[in-house]
Amino acid sequence: MASSAPSSTILGRGHVKPQRQSLGVSIWPALALGFVLILHLNLVLTRSINWDEFHFLGQVHTFVRGELTLPLQSLHVRMFAWLVPLDMAGVDQIRIARMFMLAAEAMTCAAIVTIARRFVSLPYALTCALAYVTAAYVMQHGWSFRTDPIATAFSMSALAILARSRLSITAIVAFALLMGTAFMVTMKIVLFAPAFAGIAWLRWSEGEFHIKRAVQIAAGPLLAIGVAGLVFLLHGLSLAPADEAAKLVGHSGESMFVLGETANLRYMVHGALFALPFVLALIITPFALWQHSDIPKQQKIAIAGLVVMVLTPFYYLNTFPYFYAFMLAPVAAGLGFGIKTLSDRYGRNLVLAVFTGWGLMVWLAEGESHLDKQRTIQIAASQMFDEPVNYLDFPTFLPRHRKANYFLTGWGLRNYMAGKRPKFTEILSQTPVPLLAAVEPEPNPSLLSAMTDVPRYFSFFEEDLAALKTTYRPFWGPLYVAGTTLKAGETRAWQVWVPGPYKADAAITVNGAQYAAGEIVTLERGSAQIAASANTATGLLWGENTRKPTLPVPERPYWTDF
Repeated sequence: MASSAPSSTILGRGHVKPQRQSLGVSIWPALALGFVLILHLNLVLTRSINWDEFHFLGQVHTFVRGELTLPLQSLHVRMFAWLVPLDMAGVDQIRIARMFMLAAEAMTCAAIVTIARRFVSLPYALTCALAYVTAAYVMQHGWSFRTDPIATAFSMSALAILARSRLSITAIVAFALLMGTAFMVTMKIVLFAPAFAGIAWLRWSEGEFHIKRAVQIAAGPLLAIGVAGLVFLLHGLSLAPADEAAKLVGHSGESMFVLGETANLRYMVHGALFALPFVLALIITPFALWQHSDIPKQQKIAIAGLVVMVLTPFYYLNTFPYFYAFMLAPVAAGLGFGIKTLSDRYGRNLVLAVFTGWGLMVWLAEGESHLDKQRTIQIAASQMFDEPVNYLDFPTFLPRHRKANYFLTGWGLRNYMAGKRPKFTEILSQTPVPLLAAVEPEPNPSLLSAMTDVPRYFSFFEEDLAALKTTYRPFWGPLYVAGTTLKAGETRAWQVWVPGPYKADAAITVNGAQYAAGEIVTLERGSAQIAASANTATGLLWGENTRKPTLPVPERPYWTDF
């Protein structure tokens, strides 16, 4: 492969003199990038809501109700509190929020181009951003309602400031504001350390390793720590005591890194297979750098710091598909020489066509959307009760109601079994929980398996399983309401876990007192003696005015996989 001159020349004081590029050369990658972002917009509006997005919105509603106590990774609740008063289902609130996340993704693309321009000319820098947005996991999650798009946009923008600015006071302050805020959005921005270290070394070397340049570079991170502390004081300590917040910091840090963890290996394989053009450019990049002996060593170190982020899944625990939109952003910024080498050999137009076609293929392969089903369930739950109620579920599916249990992810369930999460009987003994929503995905049925004959993904404690099965009765599709049913002539002692008013389905005897159909009996926690007449089946249903939804029950599945 023939060696070619680098696309930019390093000058003194860290400035770059780019080669002149005609508008015609840059317009096609810009148009391709815009086209793929339009495909992202379509997915923003049509792709099924993921369980993490429901959890994210649930935190916003909990904050607005004044009940949020989690100070970490919850800064978004202040950014999106305006969603709660909107008169629409949670599904549609998330769709609106996704638009802002798409803007954050566009901000990330701009940062990728800015950083890549540090090493290559504009057409190749734009193609770096195109490579990023056409990777399958980025197409499916780069705009999702999670911490990742916000943290990625802020962190990459700060990295662009470090890479391209004069490191003036204004630039240093902007860097600190971005990084301090990003840390409060999610602690995992520390994973960007190699990228920042590589760019910092490049800028210091350009400053001939003078102490003044070192102070300029160090000032940003040091000031960012102060910004993060101030934001924490203003946000976090108003939600939780200082000692509890410190424990959460420690617990989150301990849970981030698991060396050699391979539980998410399948996502690594899928991520590579469904981003083959990106992977090809990544593989070519080190060879391109090796063959270009005229590229300064400091640039090669900086690029290595960017692309080494691709190794993160080998030591970071939660590398689910949405994480790749976070991880691949700095990697994409370092692909310029790989993309340039491919373009020199096969032509710019072919490279652009491959990346764009790949993005189009990923978009066309998107499965059925379940947004309408998700919306139907939320509307149905809103029709059932006059006021919001406490409920049990997997992902905070019903944000206008109050979720009483923890997030039933794999991590949450492992902690449950290890005794680090409260048992369901403990939850039920502390607060009335009249509603259970068995809406989780079929491969991870948890509550669904407890309420039906679906094989269990994991084992509940026996006392919890018994309490759930006997406390809730089927009401509408995946929604269960506290209550019980009796066959004609049946008599038994019923353990009441949800105190409150119950309406009789038909004539029933409760603790020796007779109640006619439709009459209300108020029960406390504990055992109640209930009996049906000899000729009539009956039962009790929680609530004085619990209504059956008027909507048809949607068929499963309710989710699109990662």
